[in-house]
Amino acid sequence: STGLDLSYLSLSGDGVIKDPRSVPTWAAVPWADLGAWELRFESRKESTELAIYAQDDWKGLFGSPLNGRLGVRATLINTLGKVLLSPRASLALPLPTGTTIKAAFALTHQIPRDPLVYDPIVGAPDLKPQRAVQLSAAVEQLLPIGALIRVEAYHRILSQLLVNPDTREAVERGVTYASVGRGTASGVDVFVGVRGERFGLAATYSLGRSMRYNPLNEAGPQTFAPFFDQRHGWRLGGDLKFGKHQAWTLSGTWEVRTGKPRSPVLHRLADDGQRWITVPYAYNSESYGTFHELSLHLENSKVFLDRIKVTVYLDVLNAYSAQSQYVWIYGQGVVDPIEQQDELVA
Repeated sequence: STGLDLSYLSLSGDGVIKDPRSVPTWAAVPWADLGAWELRFESRKESTELAIYAQDDWKGLFGSPLNGRLGVRATLINTLGKVLLSPRASLALPLPTGTTIKAAFALTHQIPRDPLVYDPIVGAPDLKPQRAVQLSAAVEQLLPIGALIRVEAYHRILSQLLVNPDTREAVERGVTYASVGRGTASGVDVFVGVRGERFGLAATYSLGRSMRYNPLNEAGPQTFAPFFDQRHGWRLGGDLKFGKHQAWTLSGTWEVRTGKPRSPVLHRLADDGQRWITVPYAYNSESYGTFHELSLHLENSKVFLDRIKVTVYLDVLNAYSAQSQYVWIYGQGVVDPIEQQDELVA
């Protein structure tokens, strides 16, 4: 199979914002005054993007039981003016025991879409596409009872990530966005599922670890776990058909994940002596509590006049329980003169 994608892209932005270049990369920060000054910018980037791709599948490679897939996508014209090649390949070996062994490789690119990074004054001077190499391997086993067991391991190597410094002083020296970040993501996913005539059950366990490297950091560590890193995750789901003609369907998922990293902060007076500034440090070195999320779906379908199907459903989506993602920022506040006098008398 072959094809092409042709699109026109227009990125624009203007106005006055708080300069985001000194906000720590890959750190979730609270709604607080980080000491950044106002930044006026006006950016516009227009381009035509053209990509062609080709993919082919083979069964019984070279007379072996191996099945293969090979593909490549070439982005010939894009915003950055650079030719991007994204190859991918996969192999699958089915065995007579109902076991299938799989392996895959992929190289992908992502072009930054933030209008600010294309600003001629404050943007990145040499912007590059963010790049990811992914390697994965999996083993699937079918069981006679209608169950499937799947174990998959993966490793991603990230490079040319867009980063920025983490201090206002660095920005004042002229340091700005740069495509010099790196990272990795590794993990193992275990899936067990079974399908019956009226029900289905599935359980998943995920073990993952992500790390990022930002050489522009000065206040915080240059290597750290990003704020979206959650080491362990469990997911249990299922569905059940019941009632006359199995018209009712009840399905749901319950997900549990270990807490996301968070950054401790300290507070200091700004240079004007009027404002309290929040200063994060040891980025994402601490963690929130365990995250729980529940979703339920109840559905009923009925056919009228042999040709009209009516479906009524009720969803409870993303009902979660987690420690607050926000941090209260306390300042000294304004002291009431009368209360202050009472305290002095006491």
